[in-house]
Amino acid sequence: MTKKPTKVRVKKPQETEQEKPVQPINRTAIRIATIWSNKTKSGKPFYSLVLETGERLVSFDSNVVLLAGGDLKKNVNNFNPPAVVEGYIVDSGGFKNFRLPKDVQKAASQTEQAATPKRTQEESDAISRMSILRTAAMLLEFEKVKSMKRFAELIKICEKYVFEGKIEVA
Repeated sequence: MTKKPTKVRVKKPQETEQEKPVQPINRTAIRIATIWSNKTKSGKPFYSLVLETGERLVSFDSNVVLLAGGDLKKNVNNFNPPAVVEGYIVDSGGFKNFRLPKDVQKAASQTEQAATPKRTQEESDAISRMSILRTAAMLLEFEKVKSMKRFAELIKICEKYVFEGKIEVA
């Protein structure tokens, strides 16, 4: 008995779909009338932009909302007159995505950081003192005899702990 020669199969590389030619992307300014906040099934936030013309775009960049003058905490932001934002419109999977140019993204993030006021040391200390007073008042609630002298002692104990990290019981 002779062996039959085995056939060797040569695997062809998987054929990939021909990529669509990339359409030239032009920077454009859009007039946004409304922005709806939403989330994908995986929980990623996105924003549905309703333009003045009624056309809808999608953006995954929260800076679009900030540049339009909207509030990220709101589900719906209405603009009257419409907000003008500059960027790119890109066709992607049946949707039209709106993307900000790199220079605009950088400027928006810097604006957001600048809008957050920095606290001075005095302000931070004042907040700490108020927190200490509140904590001492809460502790005083558990005392059988409530007096201003005991309240002052509790304040000193809490203050020493917050500012020096030491607990000293009188």
